[in-house]
Amino acid sequence: MSRKGPYFSSSSRFSRAQFAVACHSPSTASTLVRSSQRSSSMSRCSLSMARSAAANASSPPMRMVPPPPPPPPPPPLLLLLLLLSLGFSGAKTPQGPRGQTMSGFQEAAVSALQGPSDIEDKLAKEYTTAEPKIDAALRNHLAYCVARGQVHGDGGLPMAKAHACTRALSLAINQLMLPDPVTWGAEHPQAESQSASDRLDELARYGILQRLLASVKKAGPGAKPTKLFGRQLLTVRGVREQVLAAAKADIERRRGAASNPNPNPSPILNTGGGLPEPEEADAFFDEFLGSVDEAEAEEAAADETPVDAEVDVSAAAEGDDEDEQGEEPLGRLIWSQNFEQELRERRARRFRAAEQRKHREAASEAAAQQLRDAVAGAAAAADGADEAG
Repeated sequence: MSRKGPYFSSSSRFSRAQFAVACHSPSTASTLVRSSQRSSSMSRCSLSMARSAAANASSPPMRMVPPPPPPPPPPPLLLLLLLLSLGFSGAKTPQGPRGQTMSGFQEAAVSALQGPSDIEDKLAKEYTTAEPKIDAALRNHLAYCVARGQVHGDGGLPMAKAHACTRALSLAINQLMLPDPVTWGAEHPQAESQSASDRLDELARYGILQRLLASVKKAGPGAKPTKLFGRQLLTVRGVREQVLAAAKADIERRRGAASNPNPNPSPILNTGGGLPEPEEADAFFDEFLGSVDEAEAEEAAADETPVDAEVDVSAAAEGDDEDEQGEEPLGRLIWSQNFEQELRERRARRFRAAEQRKHREAASEAAAQQLRDAVAGAAAAADGADEAG
């Protein structure tokens, strides 16, 4: 029998005794062959694992990097606004004296306020559904100024000048850019007389308004703030000052362009030679922007007045706010949803006030005449007594 074969190779695990037994028992031989195959497979697996271990030993050990922790949940809206209020008002902090802002808390709060909430939706609807819009109020003021100039001859502006001022105001409001809440809060800190709840409400309203205005800017050229917002936009601190400066700059720019002869004048800059003087433009701007406070005061007074209370409209019309010509504040007229109806009611109030003034003057004259008659009668009686004596 040949000794060459798998049973007598260098890698074979059979001994000569096992080979002899296999030759006499075929079943034992098959069992030994299967055992040899399993041992060979295990040897190859062990050799592969040894080689891998040697390679890993020569390389630097691997370090298990733990997964990053999940981001913390956003804090409640009220807590965020409280942090903003403390930072904006310059509250004391462990890092510094009064006046040092809590920039870290402010930035975290502002970033957490990016998501929508019920409060944001409510405030957004309040801003976007307010009536009348700024565009309608500008038209009301324009019509009033032109009519006043035609009726009284003074205190009004010609159509071209009034239109130029209205256009400057509209352009300034539509180009308005509001800073982020952190910057705005630092520029307009909490007033001494302002309560904490009012400050929180102011911060919340400004944040919503700033994002709404930015979204309108991105919507396209057809979306204009004057057509979306009411006078609430002009009640924000610093907005009217920014609008006034931009409107004055627009008038000055157009005045400078009109002073330079141009063979091809721009239709946008051409106002028909009706540019207002600086004093006229300032009066026009101040009157419109001042009507915002007048309308707010009238609305607040109306909210405080009981529904069943009797109000003497004519007496209110000739109160402290009435000027020498009996004019009422313009806030109610300019910011009215129905300009024609409010104008008729305004004329009716002025007529009733004039009638009551006439009655009071007549009554005062009658009382003065009675006093004069009484004095004259007393003097005549005294003269008669002297003559009798």
